Amino acid sequence: MDVVTVVIVSFGIAIISVGSLWYVLKGTEEIEMADDKSKVGEQDRSRVSAEEDYEVQYVAKEAGISVEMARELIKQYGPDRHKVMEAAKRS
Repeated sequence: MDVVTVVIVSFGIAIISVGSLWYVLKGTEEIEMADDKSKVGEQDRSRVSAEEDYEVQYVAKEAGISVEMARELIKQYGPDRHKVMEAAKRS
């Protein structure tokens, strides 16, 4: 389970951390989101994002499949790197 941290910076602005993702909110409108690359560990290594090109390229290279196929497998099997790699081996 991810730890959620909320920091109120000033009236109407909040910074929210969920796992390794950071959100900056103004009022009820999301204005910025960034993946904190400095926070890596087993949980981060066990997951893969179809939205991060470098992660998709890594999976494709490791599995010997195309980037497009890797992206489709991530969307089909979710962010679990082990499941995606197992599916890639069967492809």
